[in-house]
Amino acid sequence: MKMDRFACDGWLHITVDDAEISVVTVRMTHHRCHTPYLDISISNEIKETVENLKHLTAAKIWEAVLKGNPETELNEKQIYRHWAEVNSGEWRLDDDQVKSALKVLEKYEDLSVEIIPITAEDGISQWLAFLRLFSTR
Repeated sequence: MKMDRFACDGWLHITVDDAEISVVTVRMTHHRCHTPYLDISISNEIKETVENLKHLTAAKIWEAVLKGNPETELNEKQIYRHWAEVNSGEWRLDDDQVKSALKVLEKYEDLSVEIIPITAEDGISQWLAFLRLFSTR
């Protein structure tokens, strides 16, 4: 949700009683009403567009959204976030990030990948290093 901001001459005072900390006094003044909130969440129609175009980059999908909705209140970050959620099944193959990365590498049969052994370091929980040797394409 988005709300315009302006000088409404409002203030908020919260006072905690030193003698009785469970007693709190809240005083608020608001002299001018704000304009109503504008809902800028992604509509189901736009979500469907992202899902149908998930094979494209988020930037290309954003271009398509703007082309169909030039006056939209949405922003590119919202589209990117939804695109990442939709595509997470392609790259989040395990809750453990290293295991997930290894599974992603294993999915690509046309790549020859060498896993580089790494010595564990204090304070670093996991490492993954790999080298793409060549493509058989």
